[in-house]
Amino acid sequence: MMLAVLIPVLAYLIGSLSLAPLILRLRHESMAGSTGAANMAHLAGVKWGIAAGIFDFSKGLVPVLVAQLLGLGGWVTAAAGLAAVAGHIWPLYFGFHGGRGLNTIIGATALLLPRELPIAFAVAILVGYVVKRSKDVKSRVDPIPAGAAGGLIAAILLSLAFHEPAYLISYALGVAILPMISGVSDLLAFISTIGKEAHR
Repeated sequence: MMLAVLIPVLAYLIGSLSLAPLILRLRHESMAGSTGAANMAHLAGVKWGIAAGIFDFSKGLVPVLVAQLLGLGGWVTAAAGLAAVAGHIWPLYFGFHGGRGLNTIIGATALLLPRELPIAFAVAILVGYVVKRSKDVKSRVDPIPAGAAGGLIAAILLSLAFHEPAYLISYALGVAILPMISGVSDLLAFISTIGKEAHR
């Protein structure tokens, strides 16, 4: 029982770790924007962006792997994955301001939904590509979040189609909802923009 509570808590604390601010401090540069890999690549270069991406991926994979190896059961394992993602999005150590959590989601999902992940990833790339190629849509929507949303929705539908257990379907729903919560302000701004244009 103790481990069932401890592992998700530790997963959140691990998820809260971020390579980006540490590297930037070593480079005597200030952190601006999110702590995600994409922003790291923008601030410090592609090499450090890739390193941050691998680190973020590991934050999702390791807690889930530990929970599986300890045989803690599906719900605890799924909770560990969700907690790691929540830690990345709302990190304890960085004022609860993190990144989108996409690499951390992929890391956890690689173990929790291995059948669904390749298909959902392909959907994400396709949606992102379509958005990027459409000038009208691209001016209003960022291709990366749009692709991520498509992939996360695909993961939910695929988990239902594959008749996954309830804890895995709940996990798929959870990792789709967490980035949405963090992006509510962006969504409201987007809706406001559309509303203003509609009244012109």
